[in-house]
Amino acid sequence: MSLPKTILASSAVAKTCYYMPRTRDFFLNLLRKAATLSHLTQLQAQLIHHSLLLNDISITTKLTHKFFDFNATLHARALFFSVPKPDLFLFNVLIKGFSTNNKPLSAISLFTHLRKSTRLKPDDYSYAFVVSAAASLGDARIGGILHGKAIIDGFDLTTVIAVLPAVAELQELKLGMQILCLAIKCGFYSHVSLLTGLISLFSKCGEVEIARLLFGEIRKKDLISCNAMISGFTCNGETEDSVRLFKELLSSGERVSSSTIVGLIPVYYPFGHSYLCNCIHGFCVKLGIVSHSSVSTALTTVYCRLNEMIFARQLFDESAEKTLASWNAMISGCTQNGLTDAAISLFQTMQKNNVNPNPVTVTSILSACAQIGALSLGEWSCWVSERRRWNFSHYGS
Repeated sequence: MSLPKTILASSAVAKTCYYMPRTRDFFLNLLRKAATLSHLTQLQAQLIHHSLLLNDISITTKLTHKFFDFNATLHARALFFSVPKPDLFLFNVLIKGFSTNNKPLSAISLFTHLRKSTRLKPDDYSYAFVVSAAASLGDARIGGILHGKAIIDGFDLTTVIAVLPAVAELQELKLGMQILCLAIKCGFYSHVSLLTGLISLFSKCGEVEIARLLFGEIRKKDLISCNAMISGFTCNGETEDSVRLFKELLSSGERVSSSTIVGLIPVYYPFGHSYLCNCIHGFCVKLGIVSHSSVSTALTTVYCRLNEMIFARQLFDESAEKTLASWNAMISGCTQNGLTDAAISLFQTMQKNNVNPNPVTVTSILSACAQIGALSLGEWSCWVSERRRWNFSHYGS
């Protein structure tokens, strides 16, 4: 009969204790062979007795790592805070350990302590582990902020260009200003991709004048930078400026894209711009891009907000590829304009076409049900949302 592994490990440890002198290598060997949490705590006591634990950061780090292997986060935490001056490697071991042992908040808290209360500078591993922790929380805001902190701590052009869209979506204006200052300091200020990302960021934060100044700094403006500025003007109600830039783009001979058109459509400030929307619609038909899902959805949304429901429904019906965003735009438009029967009918058709609704869809339908007093349908919609266990804060449209 074979002995259990823990007994064999204990036997190996016992033999090692008997034959080997109690040197540093002796304890490291015991650490590698430890098979239970009990072994580790006994070994920790021996290390303290021989004055090796707090005087040898390498052994302390290895023991901390081993504690996490047994999910002993409290032991690892207590050991870490007993060290007078932990180095960056030990910090990283603890941050990673918390992250991999389902303690994301502890990982983020320790990372914050590292940045604010020590003179140590987080490295790539620090950020990799703490961003992993943020990801497990499912909180995009925390992840975006941590990415921004990474930029501030160690500026890298490729990283910042990749991260800027996330910072823009979070509308982190202060972080955007810090990135801009660092770009100037590090000599990357004239890089077109960087300036384009900053234009989008400041536009989404409502600082369209800063975005305008940045756009003026681009010597050779490409389609992507122009698209960013057109969208920036539009989403801040500067419709005349967006149209002017659009005309300049056409005059230059540049072929516009569907992204250009979507940025031009005054979805956020449609009132008083019915004629402009009709012109954009006609231009899209002429250009052959009206069937693009993003263009069709944006036009549908703006027509609904202008109460031009015939145009909206025609666009929707003629759209070959109806995405979830397309369905949501049409259902929401019908509800907002009092066409509750049409909204409910669309929702039922959507279900028949096996398009899964999201919380935005259900919210619109519940509003429609409330308008006509359709209690049973409202209860059914709630049942659908409960069945899917949606988190409403994670959806935008």
